[in-house]
Amino acid sequence: MLYRFDGYSLDSDRFILTDEAGETIPLEPRALELLLLLVRHAGKMVSKETIFQEIWGRLHVSRSVLPFQVSAIRKALCDTQKPYRTVETVHGKGLRFLVQVQQFEDPDRPIPHAAIVAADISAPAGERDQLQSSLIGKRPGIAVLPFTQRKEEDAPPGLGSAIAVDVITALSRQTSLRVTARGSSFLLDGPNVSPLAVRSALGTDYSLSGQISSAGEKLHIYSELADTHGQHIVWADTFEIDLRGVHQTRDMIAGQIVDHIQSEVSRAEAKRVRLHQPESLTAWQAFHVGDALLFRRGQDNILRARTYFERSVAIDPDFAHAWAGLAHTYAFELIHKPFGDNRLANRMLMQCAEKAMRADPHDPAAHMTMGRAVGMSDSRESPEPWLDTAVKLAPSYAFAHQQLGLFLSTGDNREKATEHSNASILLSPLGPERFSSYANLAVIHFRSGDVPTAIEWGRKAGLVPYDDAYALVTGLCANHLGGDQEAAAGIANRFKRAFPNMQQRDILSIYDDEDDMRTAIGAIYSAYGID
Repeated sequence: MLYRFDGYSLDSDRFILTDEAGETIPLEPRALELLLLLVRHAGKMVSKETIFQEIWGRLHVSRSVLPFQVSAIRKALCDTQKPYRTVETVHGKGLRFLVQVQQFEDPDRPIPHAAIVAADISAPAGERDQLQSSLIGKRPGIAVLPFTQRKEEDAPPGLGSAIAVDVITALSRQTSLRVTARGSSFLLDGPNVSPLAVRSALGTDYSLSGQISSAGEKLHIYSELADTHGQHIVWADTFEIDLRGVHQTRDMIAGQIVDHIQSEVSRAEAKRVRLHQPESLTAWQAFHVGDALLFRRGQDNILRARTYFERSVAIDPDFAHAWAGLAHTYAFELIHKPFGDNRLANRMLMQCAEKAMRADPHDPAAHMTMGRAVGMSDSRESPEPWLDTAVKLAPSYAFAHQQLGLFLSTGDNREKATEHSNASILLSPLGPERFSSYANLAVIHFRSGDVPTAIEWGRKAGLVPYDDAYALVTGLCANHLGGDQEAAAGIANRFKRAFPNMQQRDILSIYDDEDDMRTAIGAIYSAYGID
């Protein structure tokens, strides 16, 4: 729909505001949504309750955000002097749009994209429900068995069961897997329980088992993830910890195991359906293919991941994890800027994050994506509460720790920034987000005046195997400060090839104008042709 008023045009389908010359007027997505709401009810008062319900839904935001959005709208419409001619504040009650509005059907508007799949509306309700259920599919199931330990070992009694409980607890906070309750999985206790026996007894797709052994002052914790369909090992690893500090490191071990399970299951599920046509995948199958692609990073993988997440949410609009995955694809688009319209990407990031929250307000992935969306918007709202909630809901969520560390690294709470960046690395020592955590730590130490340590972390960030703007520019600065101009130049050339449209101001936007770090880093970028 096209709305025209006072020389302006507001296109609800393209989500843009233009002036008489057809030039787009930049407006933050929330403000644009508010303007649309007011324009649709021109001449009538829209209550504050309606505004917060329509724009923010069930999200808990401060009431002070509304005046900022109104101010942005008035500024965009060149209405900054009282008495205001566009948006009127009805004191204590709501807002009213004062300008006469003309409404047009846009002849160029494309036909709305139909859902990728839909039940035949002529079919009986029961058949439609059954069809919809089969299209959604099911979450992969996993059973965590108690880790075995011999009585003669020096490990504390009951440690094997305790670690398994820690893993069950951490997994249950991440909603992408169906976790069998320990009351059932712990019945399958013993060193020789096969994946087939687990599948026969519990019907799960995966089993996690383990064994604890001691060697002097060290404990070795062997963990094995098996596919109960093919009876093969998907992933296995051994963790070594100090015997005396076992209870202090249990959470870390459980977190690392969970991180591996999440990524390996997505890869295994994607591999399981690799010969299927994309249009035949269920919502859960499409989600895991998208998640596996997102884990691999890289612009092509991110775009491919988007198509699978879009299929997931088209089938199941209440799929919070899929909305979160879709939001991440737009976040990466905004960061790297090589494709797409930034205004559209910003709007889509926020909308997908909000839909994830509405689908499941207790999903840590939804809170994390809301934090990213808020942090990358023009809003004055802080992303910290969202990211804090994500790590409280899921303490083993490495990506959320990295994002919280990133946000805090540009502020004064460097101790907390370091804590979360280190937690991300400890929880996911081989995950793709570790390079961003290296970059976080480089920034934190540089701001603290510890340049040698900053250089050390920055050089690690620069070794990122995929194209990541944040890690690459951090590596560039670290090598320059460390005196290795050749390595810095190599990273700069790689950066410019990967991100030809990214400018210096895009990279420095996370720092305040008066921040000394902005000036210092900007000079380094300029020296290597990043203007």
